[in-house]
Amino acid sequence: MTLDIFNPQISVLSHDLSGKTLLVYGSNRVGKTKQLTRLPKPYYLAFEAGINAIAGVPFLNMRKWSDFVSFVKQATNEKNREAFKERFQTIILDEASIMGRLCAEFVCEKHGEDSIKSGNKGFGLWKEYSDEFEKWITLLSSIGLTIAFIAHEGTRTFTDEDGEEYTKIYPHGDKRMKYCPACW
Repeated sequence: MTLDIFNPQISVLSHDLSGKTLLVYGSNRVGKTKQLTRLPKPYYLAFEAGINAIAGVPFLNMRKWSDFVSFVKQATNEKNREAFKERFQTIILDEASIMGRLCAEFVCEKHGEDSIKSGNKGFGLWKEYSDEFEKWITLLSSIGLTIAFIAHEGTRTFTDEDGEEYTKIYPHGDKRMKYCPACW
């Protein structure tokens, strides 16, 4: 296919959240899960037990990273994709830092290391970890689903230009997880 610079694609404004990735974070028991289950056609991936007080929401328990990878492969498989999208539009991932921990454990096991930090002869497996996480999130969002992450509230300390430290509220979890680049 030849690139035709005189016939570009025209962008279209999305009128819903299809293909978008969201992050909702806050303290415990403020209704993060309840609000996200109100999005169209939710499917809840339970990395923690946050759905146990809400009835009627389809869900799967995610106990290891390979469970999530298997889910993404099935949902995005060419044979299943359209039927899956007819039934489900929003994928809720609860909770982001647990997802990150499971992904890190998977990467460590794959590379025969005890920790992300100790891998790659002491330089760490940070890129491998980030790439693994991003690979499956990107594939899942590529089929036009709304991806909604739930995270707990955490804090980070920063230093301003005058050398004064200050604290900001941030989503809890490893910043290398690229679920919400705008948050980092």
